[in-house]
Amino acid sequence: MASYRFSRVQFFKTFSTEQKVRDWLWQTCFPSDFQCPPCKSPNFYQHTSRPEIRTCRECLKQIRLRAGTLFEHSKPPLEDLVSGPSTSRARQARDFRLRIATRLKDRLLSNGLGR
Repeated sequence: MASYRFSRVQFFKTFSTEQKVRDWLWQTCFPSDFQCPPCKSPNFYQHTSRPEIRTCRECLKQIRLRAGTLFEHSKPPLEDLVSGPSTSRARQARDFRLRIATRLKDRLLSNGLGR
């Protein structure tokens, strides 16, 4: 596997979505084109419901994107793993504040205090 260096800005531009992280990992694991490791066939099924798994059309072996990487036993979305838990926590905190503000506004309006 190749070694890459990114500045902080380049890193977050490159990995801004989970799909971009997934595409980069597939490209890093298979630099030229995808080939099934056991049989070397380039033909595969791309699962739409499970985009991190490809199944070889020849030998039917499933190749998992996270296998053999530091993400192998992780369950969170790749975007959270790459951008860090602070981004995920910040998003959760923002959503929580929005829900509280909406409830407060609804309560004030229902009591006639917000007009």
